[in-house]
Amino acid sequence: MAAIFSSAPIPADMNEEIKNIIDTACMVFELSKEDLYCSKQSRPVSARAAVYHEIRKAGKVEKWNHYSLPFIGSLFGRDHSTVMYSLKKYQEWRECDPEFRELAERVEKTLETCES
Repeated sequence: MAAIFSSAPIPADMNEEIKNIIDTACMVFELSKEDLYCSKQSRPVSARAAVYHEIRKAGKVEKWNHYSLPFIGSLFGRDHSTVMYSLKKYQEWRECDPEFRELAERVEKTLETCES
């Protein structure tokens, strides 16, 4: 399993925000964290794409501007191009795959509820 938060110095409250995103996605996609961090090319790929999207979105909303693609990739032991490709696939899956769209919307709604 990749070492989460190992190389990036980020504030503690952002750690909690990212952990919440990961926990929520694991719950909605019915995956363990180990599954999310593994290198398998199956269902965890779509869950990781949803996590990347939510982390990227959180970085744009908050006052910190360092939720960059390399930063997000470093959380999962992947490089920025993998994150960029996953974000592109996320948009495609949202448009074309009703099951994925439903899961992604559940992640978003659960996170919005937690923020309130």
